Amino acid sequence: MRASSSSASTHQSRLDRVVVFGGSYPGSPDDPGPDVSTQLPAFETDQNGNQIPASNQVQYPGSSDPSNPDVHDAKYRQSLNARGIAPDVDVTLICYSAGTESCLMYANWRIENGQGVGSVVLLGPTFDAYNEQGDHLDTFEEWSPYIANLLDEDVDVLVINDGLDLDALVPLLDMNPAKANPNANGTGTYTYWNVFIDHNDFGRVHTGTNNSVWLRDDVYNWIAK
Repeated sequence: MRASSSSASTHQSRLDRVVVFGGSYPGSPDDPGPDVSTQLPAFETDQNGNQIPASNQVQYPGSSDPSNPDVHDAKYRQSLNARGIAPDVDVTLICYSAGTESCLMYANWRIENGQGVGSVVLLGPTFDAYNEQGDHLDTFEEWSPYIANLLDEDVDVLVINDGLDLDALVPLLDMNPAKANPNANGTGTYTYWNVFIDHNDFGRVHTGTNNSVWLRDDVYNWIAK
């Protein structure tokens, strides 16, 4: 009984280190997104079906003023909302769609404030967002310093290109995430996957990045490598 209890406690402590960032509704980046458990049914649990704590699920908040087309702070607000989660451990961040740039801002904030990050998974990123300073960064090249800084700090980064076709968003002369390590000198590892599935599937038939259990299992295997 004691061994079983210890094993369960250890497993739960690992889940407490996983933080999942949700995304927006399609085409509505200034409005609040769905709750994480609804949007990402595969990723609300680990590969063994164990629940990620609700306190570690960061919903996309939308803009502070959705009616004002000049306010673009939704992704930065999401990164702010994650502050305070698991400050004393190295977290694993699994981040979806509009939440991916929020995640990069949050991961770098943790590093700057002495809070650990073990690995970052970006599910279907567009690399198009307004950053902490309100600057519009809309290419992989402009977001790559965020990734490079994480690699310098021994953080592993996985970029997953899905039905959004990120390759088509990256100009030929830009840094292509499929071909270029953002920082070859970093101690963290940079990995890029192409997955030929839809970005989202709200029918829950396991054909989208948000609800594919096989993709979730592959992600957790990569994290545990």
